[in-house]
Amino acid sequence: MFMKTGNRIRIIIFILILALPSVIWGVILLASDREEIENQYEAMENKENRTLAKWPEDSDISSYTSQVEAYYNDRVPFRAHILSASEKVNDTLESTYRDSIRPALISLFYGGSGQDILDIPDLASLNEEDDTSVINPPEDDNLNAVEIIETDSEEHEYAEIYREDATCEEEGLVRYECKDCGETYEEVIPPTGHNDELIEETEGSYMAYGHKLYRCSICGRKRWTDIEPKLVDTSYYPLTVENNYTVMGRFDWLFYRGDGSLQYYTGENVMSEDEMGGHLDQMQKLQDICRDKGINLVYMFMPNKEQVYAEYMPTMEIVTDKKRMDVFKEYADENYDINMIYPIKELKENKVYYDTYFAYDTHWNNVGAFIGTMALYEALGMETTDLAHVETESTDFVALGLVLTGALPVDKYSNDHDQVVSYKPNIELTWEEGTRNPVFGYTEVYRCKTTSSNEEKCVFIGDSFREWMIPYLEKDFADLCMVQRENLEDVAEDIREADVLVVSAVERFDSDLYNRIPSLIDILSND
Repeated sequence: MFMKTGNRIRIIIFILILALPSVIWGVILLASDREEIENQYEAMENKENRTLAKWPEDSDISSYTSQVEAYYNDRVPFRAHILSASEKVNDTLESTYRDSIRPALISLFYGGSGQDILDIPDLASLNEEDDTSVINPPEDDNLNAVEIIETDSEEHEYAEIYREDATCEEEGLVRYECKDCGETYEEVIPPTGHNDELIEETEGSYMAYGHKLYRCSICGRKRWTDIEPKLVDTSYYPLTVENNYTVMGRFDWLFYRGDGSLQYYTGENVMSEDEMGGHLDQMQKLQDICRDKGINLVYMFMPNKEQVYAEYMPTMEIVTDKKRMDVFKEYADENYDINMIYPIKELKENKVYYDTYFAYDTHWNNVGAFIGTMALYEALGMETTDLAHVETESTDFVALGLVLTGALPVDKYSNDHDQVVSYKPNIELTWEEGTRNPVFGYTEVYRCKTTSSNEEKCVFIGDSFREWMIPYLEKDFADLCMVQRENLEDVAEDIREADVLVVSAVERFDSDLYNRIPSLIDILSND
């Protein structure tokens, strides 16, 4: 029996609808600049906190088709629209369960709510009690003013020949000279003291520490006082993972499940002494090579977000309070002579003042990167700057990496912000190679030169966390090279020429850092 013409037409239309995205995708690839397309995919990777599927390189028939499908799904047109539609459907179901059904079930089986507080950490210089009184400087700054001063033997006619005004914290100086005989004397001007004005006052809550924030109207220095503990919700909060990667935290904070992050958080993956020794032997070898060549080497591990903001994590069994990186650094400090930092203490302390990580992304924010950079400078023996001594401006920028990763509704995640740190604005960029985009990421190799007075060449090896540090590093190194760890051969000559070498990784990628050490040893051993 022959198929009716109408049915044939319907089937053909159906097949065309199925095939249309693939046809359009193929046309786009043929007609577009290949490099531009790849840059778009890299931007997608950065936004979604994951690596897009690669084209299969082997011919294993059991996995080849699934790999091709994954590659296609990550690059097909309309993907964002499909995810958006999926978000709306899923959110309608999830929000009903999350907001109504789940709280009732939790209350029934696990009891009511619980509350604790986060103790106030040892406060750094940001909260030192200073004399806030103001001593007004003389209003007359006329350098030609004449002062008649009598002495035992004769009269001198003095004129002011030099003045260095006092600041809030530093003394000033005035030098006088006699017009007739040239005799001079000096007077010290005492510091003016800060004129602090209250600009912000908050109470401790589940989302922030309480504080009073003062700002000096003369120099702009900030001072936090009356710090109040942060509240912590200790009620049972079940682990929920959206789209296999995004962990739903308390108060809408989101965390990352991939790359074994939860094992780092619970302490399940602490290394044995043999494992640590194997990695540290190689790290020590590279450290010794760098010392012989006059290179200042620092190993830097950036904490996973959940280590700093555990108060927002779901209820999970913590195997040990000393996690993988805590144990590793302690073992390294006791048994090896390497320069290694893990600035978790600094990031926890400074979240008293501002959040140091984004609520909806895995990365640290501008303040967190600034704190990390200052910890690096301390390890390098460089001058550091307190957070209180830089200008910051609140911005409505919201990083949505984990929202996209979890296919969550974007319009429901807007309660985040960032503090833009103004650091050494007078230092200017004079040359750059590579593309810089603070939102979608830098190119894998990025080089720049600036007007910094420090002419040392810094080579910084790392992952996406490095990108947030560039605005600070470029102000303190006239020659900067930033590179993704996988691209070491592209910067081999830069590494050999480095005065400062930083080898870094966010802690969930620590194994990837260890695996790069032999390549770095080879590069520096083959001049």
